[in-house]
Amino acid sequence: MARARRKKAGLGKWFGEKWVDVKTGKPCGRKAGEKRGYPACRPAKVAKRVTKKEASKKTGPGRVKWSVTASGKKRKKK
Repeated sequence: MARARRKKAGLGKWFGEKWVDVKTGKPCGRKAGEKRGYPACRPAKVAKRVTKKEASKKTGPGRVKWSVTASGKKRKKK
């Protein structure tokens, strides 16, 4: 009988995910000397749930409370 594969969890899952910049849709990160704003990186599965309006809020160095957590769960409005 074949062994069932375990789901990745924790850091293994975190490193295995594809990360994208929610502001541009490009892969996360910048190359040396690239003239581009600081990326706002989220896992690709989560980034597709972030609205364009919400992504446009992230322009400066300040932190933003995204409506979707890094695990993909919707944050409750208070």
